[in-house]
Amino acid sequence: MSSSISRIQAANIEGRARTPRFIQGQLQALHSSLLKNASEIRQVIASSTHHTPAEVGIEYYLAVSAVKDQYASMDFNQSLDEEYRIANGKDAPDRRVAAGIVYIVPTSHTLFYSTIAPLSAAIAAGNCAILEVSFLKVVF
Repeated sequence: MSSSISRIQAANIEGRARTPRFIQGQLQALHSSLLKNASEIRQVIASSTHHTPAEVGIEYYLAVSAVKDQYASMDFNQSLDEEYRIANGKDAPDRRVAAGIVYIVPTSHTLFYSTIAPLSAAIAAGNCAILEVSFLKVVF
């Protein structure tokens, strides 16, 4: 596990997760993976939570919608303008920098949604994320 943490720290130091195109790619990959594996995801949610099919569908829809909303909120022209302000001789008083590394511990009640929603928000903000689930630890 320490090598995974070292890779996360290296990615944070390099700043590769903060570029608009990298963020776009990660959100697109997450969204397409969720859509591609929809039936398997729904089956796992249903078997692990014993929710009704309607509740499973709602949790799945909300998770996919969270990723879609994070992607839709991105403004690439503004992001590039902000990134190159100082290089273009402009001040950047409203500059925001990502926290760097985000540690996510989802709730067990809606495990899938409470994993995907903060993960997509962390990605959209330019952070590296570590996800801890009580029975599983995964590093992204």
